Amino acid sequence: MQLTGSAGHRSGSPRPPFSYRARDPPVAGLVLVRRMLPLPELPSDTNRILTSIRDTLARIKKLPPDYDFMLPALVSHAADYSSDLPRLRHYAGQVIGARIMQFGYVTLYKTYYFLGMFLRGHTERNIYEMVCAARALIEVYAVTRDTYATIAKHTGDHPEEFPARVQAIDEALINATYGTRFDLIKKRFPQVGVSRLREVTEQDIALIQAKNILTRIDRASKLYEYPDCRADYDRLSEYVHPNTGQNLILAWPSPMGPNFVRLSRRSKHGFITAVTASVRPTDTASS
Repeated sequence: MQLTGSAGHRSGSPRPPFSYRARDPPVAGLVLVRRMLPLPELPSDTNRILTSIRDTLARIKKLPPDYDFMLPALVSHAADYSSDLPRLRHYAGQVIGARIMQFGYVTLYKTYYFLGMFLRGHTERNIYEMVCAARALIEVYAVTRDTYATIAKHTGDHPEEFPARVQAIDEALINATYGTRFDLIKKRFPQVGVSRLREVTEQDIALIQAKNILTRIDRASKLYEYPDCRADYDRLSEYVHPNTGQNLILAWPSPMGPNFVRLSRRSKHGFITAVTASVRPTDTASS
């Protein structure tokens, strides 16, 4: 299908970008916004950051491509063992250790795929692949950073509040691994035999209710490692959602004159914009 504006012009290329007169609605608003913004330039350290991203992916590739383990119960038994300290200590060492390994490998493998997605987008100049990968990595980072902050806060073999600390870590890992907003999963959860010790409770179902990702991102932004976490996430969301950013990244000055705007899927400016928005968040969130 070929499209032109009411006063459009095809460039003659077999893959034409499209130019529209500025007075053609709703293009007038698009032209106005584009004129307000300078043409993008790549950050001077882009190549260094890309090398860092490739190095991170190379380190993950050196890890085992498969991880086999005994799946822990999908509910927490920390409270069930709270009055039996030796058994609770065994639970903390075995079950919670297994949950940490499971969550850690899930995080690494997701990072592997999203880094590959970003680099593939960069190689193939797919602007949306880059910003989608970067945004997803920020979400992975925020969940991981938030979960390990809980682990760090409550870790230790000392006796003070040991049952409560075990339960806090256990629940944080369960929520980070199995959290969902899908009502069907929560409805079926009591029916799939997730525990051999007891029946599923309302508290168990509440525990797998996914936390708001913005809550986790905001907490991550308050830490020294990634203070721009929320700002980067909001910026990338503009390109991922059907908002001005997702549309405007395709609209650039037309060589036909100042009264024209060009919609293009091969513009170097769109590519530079996507790289600028996503390269540093990708590196920071995956490091």
